Amino acid sequence: MKLSIIVPAFNAVKILENTISTAYAQKLEEHQFEVIIIDDGSNDSTYDLALSLASKRTNCIVIHQENKGLGGARNTGIKVARGTYICFLDADDFLIENSLNTLFDLASQFNLDVLEFGARGVSIAGHVIYEYKNHSSQVLDGLSYYKSIRYMNSACNKLYKRSFLLENQLFFLERIFIEDYEFNTRIFIKAEKVYATSLIGAEFVQSANSITRNKEVSKKQKMLHDIFEVISIINSDFKVVEQTQNESQKAFYLERLNFLVVTLFFQLFKMNSPIADCVFWKNKLKIQGMWYVYNSIYDRKKFVFKLLLIFFPLFLLLVFVKGNISRLFSIEN
Repeated sequence: MKLSIIVPAFNAVKILENTISTAYAQKLEEHQFEVIIIDDGSNDSTYDLALSLASKRTNCIVIHQENKGLGGARNTGIKVARGTYICFLDADDFLIENSLNTLFDLASQFNLDVLEFGARGVSIAGHVIYEYKNHSSQVLDGLSYYKSIRYMNSACNKLYKRSFLLENQLFFLERIFIEDYEFNTRIFIKAEKVYATSLIGAEFVQSANSITRNKEVSKKQKMLHDIFEVISIINSDFKVVEQTQNESQKAFYLERLNFLVVTLFFQLFKMNSPIADCVFWKNKLKIQGMWYVYNSIYDRKKFVFKLLLIFFPLFLLLVFVKGNISRLFSIEN
């Protein structure tokens, strides 16, 4: 079997059918691929809908489990998948018509561990918001690839060889946000054959309910704590590598850690967090030896933002000004 398409679904009854339809709009015979829908403890009729969709196909599997989050649902899919390569498809995203067969052929041709492909971000109305695509001229090991190619941190713009994941015990953290970033950190450390194609393979719907756009305070606070947890996990791995002479791995971990620290404070800035919260998170990172702001990161926008953290009083001043402006507009409205 060529491909396993893993679709985690939580309360996705309104969107799941359209997503699954794109998995079947490929140049693939049904015996060449499988669709694995993981109902992750939904409390609507997602499971019933998934069973109905599966009843019309010979290659659609439905699994119901207690809620384990996106990472936990993907892990279940990895363990039952039979395809040579795995593609992750979130329940509100779409695969581009007739893209998977071409992507599989490319991954198979070079016996890749990971193939990255292009993706678009689209509005609910279908308007293109952004488009990411890149291309590598040769197959590279994970660290060399990461140093030279900049793509996406998502797990949904990649084909992963299933045997590579299983042999290296590469699974997602469960019940945590930004699980893709931590997962792909381990992926690039382990991968020996990675390649990038500019072919657009997926569209990611930019909904208001995504964690980066969701206005629920509890979810935003969870995001901050999860970023900190991922920093801690990656930092533990870095401390092991730091004792070696592997400069490539050291540089890789430092770039990843710097990006995460900047991301945490970027979220605080967007949330109009109190200055006390910003100081709290800085002190917490510094106490644990994780104030990573002095190394380069490749994201240009966040690199500029990182400079503010080096001059932390300036960052606090901007937080104060932005918060006052936001409160002023909320009063006027």
